[in-house]
Formats: sequence, structure tokens, C-alpha cells
Amino acid sequence: QATHDPLTGLVNRVLFLEKLHDSITTPAQSLCAVIYLDIDEFKVVNDQLGHHSGDELLRQIADRMRTVVRSTDVVGRAAGDEFTILLSPLTNTEQAANIAENLRNRLAEPYKINGVAVTNTVSLGVAIADRRSHAEEVLTNADAALYRAKQGGKNRVELAIASPHPEPGAPART
Repeated sequence: QATHDPLTGLVNRVLFLEKLHDSITTPAQSLCAVIYLDIDEFKVVNDQLGHHSGDELLRQIADRMRTVVRSTDVVGRAAGDEFTILLSPLTNTEQAANIAENLRNRLAEPYKINGVAVTNTVSLGVAIADRRSHAEEVLTNADAALYRAKQGGKNRVELAIASPHPEPGAPART
């Protein structure tokens, strides 16, 4: 229980950050990414169908996420209806964007909760990390991208704007 969420069985924030740090500092690896995912309008499910149904939706979403990501990736539950996914290793940033889009599409398919069809969308923020990154910064960047996805209308994938550590001599991106 110290490292896993009791409801979904996913890794918790503490273990997720440890795995992210390990991925960033692995010498043979150049890129990884974090997806921060939030269920759109999750409160409506809890309000209309009850918290037990909300918990069931969280379990089903966790199960679906496991079917979309690769065996090397790590899926975690951050808190409430927020999840984190560590994509590691990556060959390029497009790979992360494609996996995020696949997650968004797969998680938008209807769920059966206590005999009721429930459809929910998700918003996702993606941040890319390299060997110069810091785990907490990457998670913060993914969370900020998630916030932009929510502000942009929900049911979207938003990429973090820039790496926190540009190459020396490279022009700053805004």
C-alpha cells in the first residue's frame, strides 16, 4: 500500500516519481515522457451515479490504460481522477503524442457501470524529458499542459511548450 493505489492497483505518486527519476538517469536512454491525464466531468458521474460507480469507472479506466501503453511504460494514479503515465523509452516526441492520442480515443469509448452506459472523455498533458530533466519539473510541465488542455475545451492532448533545459547555445522557445 505504500507504493500502490489500493483502488486501481496502479503505482502511486511516490513510486511514479522514483521510476521517472530512474528513467531520466538511465545512461542508455535519451528520451522519456510523462502524460498527466484527467477525466473530464468526473464529478457528474459521482453526483449522478454515486461514488461507488465513480470508483468502478476509475478501475475500468485504469484497466484500459494498461491495454494501450507498452510493457515498458508505467501507469500511476496521482490522486482522485488524475493519472500519470511514464512513457519510457522513447525514440522521438511524436511517439509520445501518438500514444497520448491513442489513450484519449480508447478512453472515450463507452463504459458499462452497474448496467448503465457511461461515456467520459479525458484531457491529457504531455511533457518530454531527457537526461538534463528533473522528475518534479517534468511532472509539473505535464500538469501545466493538462491545464491548458482543460482550458482549451477538454477532450484534448496538449504538449508541454518547451524543455526545461534547452541545449547550450540554443535559442529560447516560448
